[in-house]
Amino acid sequence: MLALAQTSRIYPVLLPHQQGSARVVSHGAGRLRTSPTMRAVAVALLVVLPAAFYVYERAQVARTGYLILQLQQEVNALQTQRDRLEATAAALKTPERIERLATAELGMVPPRQQQMAALTLAPVAAAGPVDLGRRSVWDQLRSWLGGQAEAHEAR
Repeated sequence: MLALAQTSRIYPVLLPHQQGSARVVSHGAGRLRTSPTMRAVAVALLVVLPAAFYVYERAQVARTGYLILQLQQEVNALQTQRDRLEATAAALKTPERIERLATAELGMVPPRQQQMAALTLAPVAAAGPVDLGRRSVWDQLRSWLGGQAEAHEAR
């Protein structure tokens, strides 16, 4: 009879301190010790992140400066255009130009002496304000109340 040999199998077991990529080894009174590569990465981050942030800030400042310069150029161009348009409008409003267009293009002629009349106005009396039929709200109210009071007294 053949004796069966006892076979043993080995199963891998992960210990808690060996999990993950960073190897943490307990060293004495509660101090944790990290691997040298983790230390190098931490130092690199502490040096590189502020430098990257500084470069980013400077780039933003430069971008803002260029934007301000572009907007100032646009403002100057618009002011020049406005001045040119105001000059054109003033040239179009001159009486000589209007008279030339009226006579040449529209066939108008200057009025003859018989077509003109002169009106003489009497001087306005400086005694008080001229009543042109407009009365203030208070005057209307006073006359209405006064008319009501007189009607009430007449009874």
